[in-house]
This record gives sequence, structure tokens and C-alpha cells, in this order.
Amino acid sequence: MSLALQRVRSIFALRGATRENADAARDAGRWSEAAKLYASVLRFEPGNADLWVQCGHARKEGGDITGAVEAYGRACKLAPFDIDARLHFVNALHRNDENERAAAEAMILIEQLIECENLPDNLRAAASACVVAEADRLRDSRAWAKAAVAYRAALSIKPQQPKIWVQLGHAEKESGDTRAAEAAYREAVQQDSSDSDAWTQLGHALKLNGRRLEAMDSYARALILDKGAADAQSALANVAGYDSREIERAFDRQTARQATRFDTYGRLSSDLSGAEVLLQSVREKIQTHRRLLAKITRRRSDVRVADDVIYLSGIDWRYRRQRPQHIAAALADTGRRVIYVSNVFEPADSPETFRIASEPYPGVFEVRLRIAAATQCHLHQEIDDFCAEELRTALYDLWCSLGLLSPVLLIDNPCWSKVVSGFGLGAIVYDCIDDLAAFPDAPAALLQEEARLIEAADLVVATSRVLTNKIENVRPAVLVPNGVETRHFTRVAEMPSASERPVIGYFGILGAWFQADWIRASAVNHPEWDFHLIGEVSEADISKFYNLPNVKLFGERPYQELPYLLAQFYVATIPFKVNELTRAVNPVKIYEYLAGGRPVVATRMPELEGLPGVTLCTTASEFDQALVRSIFEDTAEKRRARSLSMQAHDWSARVEALLGAIKPLFPQVVAAVAPSQGRSTELALKALSDYPYLRVIEISSAAFEERLLEVSQAIGLDAQTEIVVMVGNSAPLTWGWVRNLITPLLRDKRVEAVVIDDDWTATKSAGSSLQVASRRRMDFRELLPQNTVAIWRTSLEKGLRALGAKSGAYQEGDLRSALTAEIYQLRSTRSEGFDWVSAIYLQAEKQP
Repeated sequence: MSLALQRVRSIFALRGATRENADAARDAGRWSEAAKLYASVLRFEPGNADLWVQCGHARKEGGDITGAVEAYGRACKLAPFDIDARLHFVNALHRNDENERAAAEAMILIEQLIECENLPDNLRAAASACVVAEADRLRDSRAWAKAAVAYRAALSIKPQQPKIWVQLGHAEKESGDTRAAEAAYREAVQQDSSDSDAWTQLGHALKLNGRRLEAMDSYARALILDKGAADAQSALANVAGYDSREIERAFDRQTARQATRFDTYGRLSSDLSGAEVLLQSVREKIQTHRRLLAKITRRRSDVRVADDVIYLSGIDWRYRRQRPQHIAAALADTGRRVIYVSNVFEPADSPETFRIASEPYPGVFEVRLRIAAATQCHLHQEIDDFCAEELRTALYDLWCSLGLLSPVLLIDNPCWSKVVSGFGLGAIVYDCIDDLAAFPDAPAALLQEEARLIEAADLVVATSRVLTNKIENVRPAVLVPNGVETRHFTRVAEMPSASERPVIGYFGILGAWFQADWIRASAVNHPEWDFHLIGEVSEADISKFYNLPNVKLFGERPYQELPYLLAQFYVATIPFKVNELTRAVNPVKIYEYLAGGRPVVATRMPELEGLPGVTLCTTASEFDQALVRSIFEDTAEKRRARSLSMQAHDWSARVEALLGAIKPLFPQVVAAVAPSQGRSTELALKALSDYPYLRVIEISSAAFEERLLEVSQAIGLDAQTEIVVMVGNSAPLTWGWVRNLITPLLRDKRVEAVVIDDDWTATKSAGSSLQVASRRRMDFRELLPQNTVAIWRTSLEKGLRALGAKSGAYQEGDLRSALTAEIYQLRSTRSEGFDWVSAIYLQAEKQP
């Protein structure tokens, strides 16, 4: 045997002995020794991927994570499709804090797992756990699409993981694929039907996919499994429009089912009992709609300003009692019809485009609009043009069916702006409640809609002086602060607290603006006091109250209970942080506290200045000292005085102020019609008009100047007449024509008259968002006699006086000369789906 051959044999023998020794050291748990031995063997076999994996194991267990990363990496390069090697490589990278590199390798692993058809059983659990961990990291970094891919890969390895199906549903939903999300949640509840959260998530997906009833059933099922499931509870209330009857029906459908099961397509199925409950629910809705439709369409003989109000709010009627419900109720108390439009849109599964759901308060009718795009249309998201047009059509059908007389569209949320744009059949009033721009997460689209609404509305109302001043940089606004239902709170005004320990109280949302530090400091300083915080916890840091037994969180409580909870207070508080948002707030609770007779200690905010019984503070120390004084200085006489002072702030007074601001939007109009125009009777003209303050007179003249003089003589000393309209030969007398003709006069006080060409259409708003297109000097000689003209009565009289005529005599052309004016050629912005509308606006020259 040659010397070379002997050396080769010796090397192989040594290598074999070393490998055996390395395996023995590994099996005995001597990791450092095993790592060295594997390294020795690898000097002879550097291309052996399995040896590099074993070396990686030994180094990892021995604490050398960096060395393990190197070994596993070498193995993956040598055997790129070795799932076991890459699995260990990814885990080692994460342990070595090389997360970006680990993420890249994990995506390679996921792709390999998706393509792998026969993964060995011994790798399934480890591979699934590794991929789930990576999916979780992708989820936490909000890489939703990649997270969905990773979760699907994990489930392809190990399908029976209901919690992972829920996570897949989250990722799919956030990626925008709500149908895939629904399928994932369905699989989760099929695997574990006792998981309340999975049922809740399924409900969310069903709601997004437009299957409202199924969503309600899912939420009800979640609550049956867990009565404390707050998310399911609030979601069920929201999707049901806070209607207790619909919520009860959802529970009835669930309890009527002998067993909830799924068909072969994964769809929720029910037995005959559940179907009967649903059928009965539909019958009841139809009967309610018909009964209330008959009630609401009964005509009244008297017609007043804002006799019909369509309330387009940002909250549903049965949601937390706030300004919209109070204003609507107070309007109804005056005998007006209030149509309160719900935020819940129903699928248009019948010809009706609206449904009267209930009469939650005498004279207030809750209406749900029914549209084909209900599945994609959400008020608190940006409404697209198609949804807006559908909702506008539903409002128009509502207006026609109920025979509304030039209603007021009262809007408190700019989300409705696109819907009412171009509606034109009523006066638009925007009730600005909050400084939306001060909310840190306010969408830019919402702020744009508000700016558009402020410009286009016939009237803007604001709840605080700060908001009013801000709006008046753009246009005039009217201050109508919040108020109080005095009869609800004054009953407890003279009731002393039944608690022996002083109670410092607060009710309202505990949001990011809540000054938790002040409450904590006083609670620590005064363990002999109790602090009752009543309301939904939103973004307030309630961790500051941990280990404070004298601070109690009551959660949200019904409006009906608030007076009795208030009666326990020694002192009521408004501890808000001062920022742009709170500076513009006019809190409803301040009036409720005072109507209940309680002294108030609050943060110094502009809207609270000057109110009786309110102590304002700027620091925690001042707040604490004010609480002490308020407790010991309060008397029954002071409580009575505070309560009485709130009578002037009752919601009825606020509505009176609101109606006073709305009244100028409905001036008395006289329309003059010549017999030759084929409209010889007042009845014929009124039949085509929805405007309730229109008086029609017949004139014999057709010439322009004679018409003016005859009209002025006809109205005589009728001081109530504010606007005079001379109807042209072919003026379009369609619904809404009077409102749209006079709107430019009402929106811009500089405009004294409006002249329209015969091809002008008055069926849609001609006065929304007017823009100057050109300016040139004209006189009435350029206006055809048959044109329709609307003019302020005072402007008409001024022109006639300027003639200087004696005994009613005048020379030919004098009237035209007297009314020669600066004419402004304006054009309205394009209404949704309608042609451009052009009009001529003139401002009569000032006479010396």
C-alpha cells in the first residue's frame, strides 16, 4: 500500500471518528464540544449542507447565535430548497436581531411552503409556528397583504388553527378584500363555534359586505356566548340603528335556531323557526312604515317657517343623547314635522327608496334611505358620486312622497355635503358643532366637504363663539349654543347628595382631551372623597386611576339615569385639556350640571366664562382648591339659583333662536302673471310650486315697464311682501323654482335683482357656490320683456321713486333709466348630473 493511499484512509477514518464524536457530544448535550467537532469535519466536507445544519444547532444551543446564523446560512446556500435548514435560519436571524434579513428569508420560506405538497409531519408544527410568528410581525408593521400571504401559508401547513383563521381575516380585511376576510372568519367559527370574538369579527365582515341582518345575527351570537363582549354590543347597536326592537329580533333569531350550522358553501344557515322570526320582522317593518306614512302625510292647514325639517345628522337617534336629538325633539314640540334620517342605509330590495322605521319622539320620524349601493356606502367614510346620487334620489322621493313644503335640510355632519349638493328643494342649514380641523385624525376629505358646505349653505349656525368667529372669516354665521332639557334635570336641583362621603363627579366621554392627571392628584390628596366618572372610556389614560379605590368608572349610562347620578354629586367637573378642540367646545354637560343645581369646577375654556356657579382653573392645584371650596360653600339656595338660571338655556329657547335665524330664508314672495301667459289662475301656479309663502297676482300688461308699475300698485302698502317676481312667458314653473330663483338674493345681500333667460331651468339649485365669470355694464333695454325677474321690493320702490314722476306720470324709458344697473354675469357651479345654469345678477345703482 502506497503512502498516499494510507494518508487518505487515515483522513477518512479521522473524519468518520470525528463525525461520530460530534454526534455523541450533541446527543450528550455537550454543545460547545459538538460545535468544534462539526467544524473539524466540515473542513473536509464543506459542501455537506446537513453537517452545516448540525453545526448550527450545536452553536445555537451553546449560545453562539452569530455562529449559528453563519452555519444555517451556509446550509441554505448549499441546499436552497431545504425547508428545515431555512426554518432554522429564520429563527436564528430573529434571535440575532437581524430582523430585516429574517423577514426576507421568511418570505422565501413561505413561498417554498406554499409550493411544497408533502411536508414531513415532523416539520409541520415548527414550520407553522415560524410562519405565524413572521405573519404576526408583518401584521404589527401593518404590511397587511404580506401578512395575509404568510397566514395562508401557515394554515396550508396546519389548517386546524381557528385563532390563525381570525388573524387571516384581519389581514384580508385591512388589505381591502372583505369577502376573503368573511370566508376566513367563517372558517374560524366553524372550527370553534364557542369563540365570541370570531363571531364578532364575522359580523364586522358581513356588515362591510352589505349583509346587515346576518351581521346582526353574528353579533347576537357573540353576545350569547359572552355577555361582556363590548365590541359586539356596540357593533350590534350601531348596525341596528340603536333600535331595541331590531336588536331583540336578532336575539330571537339566534335562540329560535336549534343549531347554527354551515352549508357546503360556508354560508350561515338556519332552521325554519329562525326564518319565521325573520319573516315576522319584515311584516312588522312594512306595517310600521305604512302606519307612519299615513300619519306623516296628513296635511295641516297652517304653514309656518321651517314647517318641515329633514334632519341629516351624523348620529342615529338612539345613539348617545346629544344636541341633534335635543334640537329635533324641540322642533317637534313646536308642531313641526321632523324627518330624522338614519345613518343606516338599507339595500333597495323593493321599489321604495326609503322606509319610515319609527316615531321615536312625538313628531319625529326616523327614516332609513334604501339604495342599491348600501353595501359600499358608509356615511362616515368618503361617499362616492354614485352613492351620493342614489341618496339624493332617495331624498327627492321622500320629499315628493311626503309632500314637504320647501323643507329645511338641517345638517350637522359634512359627510352629507355631497348628497345635498344640487338638491335645490329646500333651505340648507349647516349646524357646526365642533372644530373638525382640531381633531388629529380628521380626514382631509371631510374638511374639504365642510368647506364646501359652509360656502353652499343658506345659513350656517355654530355652537360656540370661537366657531362663529372662525366661520365668519368666510361668511356670516349665527351663534346658537348648546342647551339643556331643564325638566329632565331640575327635578334633582334641590336634592342633597345621599352619600356621606363627598362625591366629585363627571359624565361624558373620557376622550384624549380628559385631564386624568387632575383627577388623580385630587383623589390622592383626598382619600375621603369619591370620584364618579360616568361615560365611555375612549382615549383617556385611565391607568392613572389604578390602585385608587376612591376613583370609580361607571361606563356609559342611559340618558334617563343621568339626573339621579347627578344627584349624588357634591361637585360636578369638566377637567379638559386646553387645545384647539376644547377651546371651540360648548359642552352640553355644563348646562345639565347647572340645571341639576350642582356647583361646577372646570378647566378655563372660553365658552364657560361668565356662567353662574362655575369655577374655572388652569392648574391641578387650582382645581383641587376649587373642589374644596365648592364642597364647603354650597347651599340649597345656591343650588336653586343655579337651576333657575338655566331656564333661559332650555332647548326650546335654542330652537326659537334657530327658527329666528331661519325665518329670513323664507321671505314673502309675490308672483305677477299676465293672462296672455296662459296661467290665468292662482291655483294653476300654486299647483306647480312648493314654496309656502307665494302670493300670485294677475296683471294685464305685457310690456316690461307697465308690468313693473302694475305690480307696484297691486302690492300697494302690503309691507309683508319682500320679493317681487315677474314671471316670463316661458318660465319653468316646476317644483323648487321659486326657492332657486330667490336664493341668489338671499345669499348675497349686494344682489338686488335676478334676471333669467327663458332656457334657464329652476329645478335644481342655481345659487350654490356662485362664481363671478365676467362683469360688464348693462341696462334693462338689454333684457327681453318676457324674461323672468326677481327683485327686492325695496329695490323696486327705490327705482320707482327715482323716476321723480308727479301724479304717477312718467316719460317713456324713464323706468329703464332709473333701474340701469351694474350687471354681474355669474355662473353657478355644476350641480350633480345637471347642466350649467347661468343667470344675470344686477345691483341697482344707488340714487342720490
